[in-house]
Amino acid sequence: MIRYFSLATVSICMAFSPSVASAALEVGDPAPRIAPGKWAQGEPVKELEGDKVYIVEFWATWCGPCITAIPHIDALSREFASDGLVVVGQNLGEDAAKVDQFVRKMGSKMSYRVGVDDAAGTMAKTWLKAAGQNGIPCAFVVNKQGKLAYIGHPMSLEKSFLKKLLAEPGTKPKTADKAAPATLSDEAKALATKASALLAEGKPEEAAPVVAALHEALPDGFRHIGGLMELDLMIARKQYDDSVALAGILAEDFEEKPTVVIAVANSLAQAPAATPAMLDAAAALAQPLSSSAAPVKADALGVLALVAFRKDEPDKAVRLQTQAVESAAPSQTPAMKAALKAYQEGRLP
Repeated sequence: MIRYFSLATVSICMAFSPSVASAALEVGDPAPRIAPGKWAQGEPVKELEGDKVYIVEFWATWCGPCITAIPHIDALSREFASDGLVVVGQNLGEDAAKVDQFVRKMGSKMSYRVGVDDAAGTMAKTWLKAAGQNGIPCAFVVNKQGKLAYIGHPMSLEKSFLKKLLAEPGTKPKTADKAAPATLSDEAKALATKASALLAEGKPEEAAPVVAALHEALPDGFRHIGGLMELDLMIARKQYDDSVALAGILAEDFEEKPTVVIAVANSLAQAPAATPAMLDAAAALAQPLSSSAAPVKADALGVLALVAFRKDEPDKAVRLQTQAVESAAPSQTPAMKAALKAYQEGRLP
């Protein structure tokens, strides 16, 4: 079965995949500082202002998809600038002179602010690398509370999403510390790997003390891993009522981290012997997120499709999964299409 956001594929992969080894930065977290080494165009952003929404979009002159996205980003900047939208096109790793030349050539077609990273690659490290993003173009949206509201492909940014953020009341944001995000210790990685393997082997009682030790070894930025592992442990022990209760607690504790909420919902929905209460809880957690921006929207729709299929509603599952495919970011599309094909063939993905 393809697992979009199970513990094994989100929490553990988040911790160990080379591209996301230090992915402690995600939607719901305070935004890093906007600190290019040089501004090639536009007024410098000295600090986040609580009455503005920011798009920080990473690009390069050699990147074809980045160039394709420029008209869309420029149109958003022009339409919403008077409402408080600030757009920063953050160049990735190129010489300032080359960026200056490109910006001059684009002229009015690229009217928003453009930043060039410093020699140390500070913006790339504190934004892209911290969020586990290994490709461009990549856009980050910061809301009026100074928190990340979106991480993903700029072409997936919709006007309705920006209008909603711009309509929110302003506040004084808290900017994240410049320090590098917390990373997992070797001990925590080993414990997580061992616990995950034991659960996969159907040995929950052997996994239990390992999960307990993992809780103690996790830094603050990765506490959700312990909670999700605890949830999978309960499911493996067939403590289904308790798993529904824990899912509610985790969703409340990490409500500002939609990827974690989706992971919770998916663990319930994918449980081999999921009860009606577990499926209902999974749908209740995913439903509010199905109107979010991509990629969260696509993953939420994927959970709802899975719940529908497991409730013997195959037509509904196909309809929801089709919407998930349509909403998916490029990196999500293969898995989303594979799940759709499975539902169309009358089987679980």
